[in-house]
Amino acid sequence: MLRQTIGCGVFVMVAVCVGLLEAADRQPTDLEDYNQWKLAKGAGEATHAALVRTLDGFSVELLRTAKRGEGSWVSLAFDKKGRLYVGREDRGILKFDFDGKGEKVVGTRMVEMGLKEPRGLLFAYGALYVNANNSKGLYRLKDTTGDGVFDEVKSLRATPGGVGHGRNNLTLGPDGFIYLIHGNNVRFPRGWKIGDSPYRNYDEGQLLKNPWDKRLFDAGMRAPGGHVIRTDRDGKLWEILAGGFRNPFGIAFNPAGEMFTYDADMEWDRGAPWYRPTRVNHIVSGGEYGWRQGTGKWPAYQADSLPTTVDIGLGSPTSVVFGTGAKFPKAYRRALYILDWAYGRILAVHFKAAGASYKANKVEEFIKGRPLNVTAVGIGRDGNMYFTTGGRGTLSGLYRVRYTKAAKKSGLDKAVVSEGIRIRRALEQYHRVKAKEGVELAMKYLDSTDAFMRFAARVALENQDIESWATRVLREKNTVRKVTGLMALARVGGKRYQEKVLKALGEVDYAGLKEERDRLTMLRAYALSFIRQGKGSEEMRKAALEKLRRLYPGNIKASAENQELVELLVYLGARDMVGVTLDLMEKVQDQTEKMHYLFLLRLMKEKWTLEQRRKYFEWIGKAREFDGAHYMPTFLGNIRNDAMGMLNAQEKTRLAHAIAESDPKKVRRTGKKASLRSHVAAWKVTDFAGDLAKVGKGRDYRRGKELFRGVNCA
Repeated sequence: MLRQTIGCGVFVMVAVCVGLLEAADRQPTDLEDYNQWKLAKGAGEATHAALVRTLDGFSVELLRTAKRGEGSWVSLAFDKKGRLYVGREDRGILKFDFDGKGEKVVGTRMVEMGLKEPRGLLFAYGALYVNANNSKGLYRLKDTTGDGVFDEVKSLRATPGGVGHGRNNLTLGPDGFIYLIHGNNVRFPRGWKIGDSPYRNYDEGQLLKNPWDKRLFDAGMRAPGGHVIRTDRDGKLWEILAGGFRNPFGIAFNPAGEMFTYDADMEWDRGAPWYRPTRVNHIVSGGEYGWRQGTGKWPAYQADSLPTTVDIGLGSPTSVVFGTGAKFPKAYRRALYILDWAYGRILAVHFKAAGASYKANKVEEFIKGRPLNVTAVGIGRDGNMYFTTGGRGTLSGLYRVRYTKAAKKSGLDKAVVSEGIRIRRALEQYHRVKAKEGVELAMKYLDSTDAFMRFAARVALENQDIESWATRVLREKNTVRKVTGLMALARVGGKRYQEKVLKALGEVDYAGLKEERDRLTMLRAYALSFIRQGKGSEEMRKAALEKLRRLYPGNIKASAENQELVELLVYLGARDMVGVTLDLMEKVQDQTEKMHYLFLLRLMKEKWTLEQRRKYFEWIGKAREFDGAHYMPTFLGNIRNDAMGMLNAQEKTRLAHAIAESDPKKVRRTGKKASLRSHVAAWKVTDFAGDLAKVGKGRDYRRGKELFRGVNCA
């Protein structure tokens, strides 16, 4: 961040460091201040449209800057007549009045004053539904007199918990139900029973608990974390559809009736093996997306969770919307627009069908401004896009995006449902319904090469009576089908099936599983048995240890497998792991894999040689050079403290130098030092005034990065 360059010493050096920083990184978003939103605090007017970039053929208009007393804006919705309503960050809802042609905002008025922080607004069934974060619940508002003021406000369901990652957007599903998306601070209503909700067999899911998670951000937040709720018009039905998110703000359906969100991990974790970039997720019935607090997040490859649709990188997600119904070119009507509040941008995500799900074939910057802390977005009845800025008490603006070239009549794009999605939906029927045919269909697709189809089949199986399929899984001859079924049995079978699960896993030929995903499924089944079914007998653990030890280490390219294996072996108390794992760390290239091994080796209780201890602490020292964010020194410090706690007094004395050098608080210069240069002049900022026009031309990024680190701007 630009503020951090003050460490260079004097004003002139600050200017030099800033210039070097601009040349030092390949990613445009990394050059800009994550806190650009602060520029909108105390501003007199929202960012002028002329300063907002968009794609060729599109134009942006600033329709309105919030006036004194109108608050900061965080949500929007259009009613059936095309009138715009905006939710305020503090409390209340504004209605925007347009002129007769719908071109200009001619006034605003408060139409609801009581609800606090209405982050989600939805017009449906002749009412306005509001997900009010600080009022902690879902509300239905009606105007019974037709005067434009809501005179009936009814609480449909209270949702306890915190308000940071809270009650967010609403949308109407193609099935006529209302969908709510919540962040990980929201808890389930008191007294509510999960019943036959599709997402009901969730768990923390970690094999090795980490005691210092309780000192990290979001401490106390447990599964299911952020989640999606489906309810009816009266709020009586209440079922959890999917979970394992952190702070998803927006939710939207494409024309085919498939649901998406844009979620964020903790940016302080960047660089650690448990960090996941902000990402777009395809939300499906029973979907598990793997967010867990602290170091407990599930890796993206975890066999009982779903993969990301596309990773975005650093950002701060707010609302999302599909371009359905917009007067845009076809590709942009089909795109998903995701709002990044931190970096002041709207990205267009273009999808292509991929079996039972989708893949993003293009992500492009659709709108960009600075500041442009975008909060809410929608497609108006006029076919234009509208979005607001605001949040954290900043000055808000209302903007409109038009397509200015000739575009074909939009209408509603044809809903194209792939064969893979049809099969997945057929399986999803049995996430709620128990039936013999559900078991038959699920068994058929347990070995699918499609992650979403296989996931849907496994969840369908787990939600049937276990007696109807357990024996069949244990006797299954197809090994891929078998390991997936055994993973399901480990998840829901309880202690009574553990011995049978572990025995069956022991009989599977690991090398005979040709695909990595199938080998990872088998390893996850082992882990889940110990997580959910118990520690098992000494005989069971010994048999598992003997089988798994023979598999480690695998091919150096089998990164995920080696990481899963080492965790299982540490849990099972393997005694010959340290030297092998330290050797593996020398061979692998990825820093997150190296850090994963550092993280796990701290728990190894076998007798280390003194040289192995020294090498381990040297690795902690080297890890100070890892690329990471705010929490990296904390993580390394905790790893180091745990490792020191395993030493006796004599070892601490003999390793004193290595321990001291591994201290994450010890400053370490990275990169090449700049060579010493002779004194030229005592430069002043004014000496460079005439050169400002040259900034950005003829840059040497490699040289910039070298100098930035060499003069210790970093």
